[in-house]
Amino acid sequence: MDWNRTKVLRIVKNDEEREKLKTYVRSVYKWFREMYKFTAGSDPMNDIFCIGLNVFSDLIISVIKTIVDGKCLKLSDLDLERIQTNANE
Repeated sequence: MDWNRTKVLRIVKNDEEREKLKTYVRSVYKWFREMYKFTAGSDPMNDIFCIGLNVFSDLIISVIKTIVDGKCLKLSDLDLERIQTNANE
């Protein structure tokens, strides 16, 4: 995983907590990679395998239901973050 492309250094300041996070992400990385490959291949945009905004929102709502609680994190927050990420590429 390319940690330099993440905001982990800015968000998680404590080195010990950062290592815990990296360990956890490594443990679930294969699942996320396979989920991305499946989802990107099931609804490509033209000839590009990717996850569109609506597919991303549906995926989050259906698979990771507890992440969007409406208080700490709303679906619109995820949409804005995704749009910002794509604009910065």
